[in-house]
Amino acid sequence: MLILQINGITGGTSPYNLYACDAYGNQCVIFATLTTPLPSSGVTLNIPSQFNHVPVLGLKVIDNNGCEQFILLNCGEDKGKIYQSGEVFLFMDGNIYIFEDQ
Repeated sequence: MLILQINGITGGTSPYNLYACDAYGNQCVIFATLTTPLPSSGVTLNIPSQFNHVPVLGLKVIDNNGCEQFILLNCGEDKGKIYQSGEVFLFMDGNIYIFEDQ
């Protein structure tokens, strides 16, 4: 099972819809809607099971204004990657930056 840990979101307009997609941005499945502020411990989200064994996961984030960003997350080739993102930044220019500890 893939897990995504998000500790914060800045920029854009809440709520944020999160989608898991293939590496090409297809076959997207919504798996969470987040509002800010997030709890100080962040949120842990399970990625839909059809993406359990993908080497690369596409993460699509759409804010309340329809601003959409797509990020590729490298899942590695180990026994399942646990993502621990420190912060997710959605800037006014529409760029999203995700910091990952592996």
